[in-house]
Amino acid sequence: MRTAALYALSALVLWFVLRWATHMDRYELLASHGVEISGTITSRGCGNHMSFTYKYLAQGQSFAGSGKQSSGGVLCEALLPGQSVPVSYLASSPSVSVAGKPEAALSEARLFTNVGALFFPAVALWLVGRARRRQESVA
Repeated sequence: MRTAALYALSALVLWFVLRWATHMDRYELLASHGVEISGTITSRGCGNHMSFTYKYLAQGQSFAGSGKQSSGGVLCEALLPGQSVPVSYLASSPSVSVAGKPEAALSEARLFTNVGALFFPAVALWLVGRARRRQESVA
């Protein structure tokens, strides 16, 4: 019973941490309220975590953003500076954006968060239990 409660608590805490770390809230907002426009790739750093930067014009102002290959289904190697890329931004806060489709980024964030929150605590508890059993068998 104690192990189940510890698992549930750690899974819940980790779920909230991963939800924050993957920007799931932002992707949910962009998926439901985002405005899709065309942006321009300004640079790419495929050797640096498959990242790239882009700019876009929203509400008469220029904004910049950065993305990673996994966010929004955009492939870093296929991008070239000056190339057009779809960007979704929030009309209420135009600096909040994602390159590619926010639904794809949201799907990836949900998968990572849910799998991580379910399996990491289970593996950690298994390893702790295994270490305890080893220690008890030696003693």
